[in-house]
Amino acid sequence: MRTGLRSGLLLTALAVGVSALLAGCADEKKLNSDIQGAEFFGRAVNEDIAAQIADPDPAWKNTPPPDSRGSRAALAQQRYDRDTVITPQGTTTSSAGVGGGGGGGGGGGGGTP
Repeated sequence: MRTGLRSGLLLTALAVGVSALLAGCADEKKLNSDIQGAEFFGRAVNEDIAAQIADPDPAWKNTPPPDSRGSRAALAQQRYDRDTVITPQGTTTSSAGVGGGGGGGGGGGGGTP
């Protein structure tokens, strides 16, 4: 009885091992065709990699840098060093003219034109 149990376990282990080895030979395209949307697996990673590759022939290669005056750049650097940087006048959220939404059960308010 003990020999029969041992040989049964050996055959089971052998079958599991062979199955594991044969699983490595499975056709990946066949497996992926059974999964909906499998053709897009890895697409995001590939697009991220492509976005990080430097363009060997950039469109801006022969474009000169923007004009700048040395005296103006020196003044800007002095203001930066003295912590007196001129804040740019930009659009803020309160002056953008967009209507706001109310919280809870309230309605949205109108924006300023």
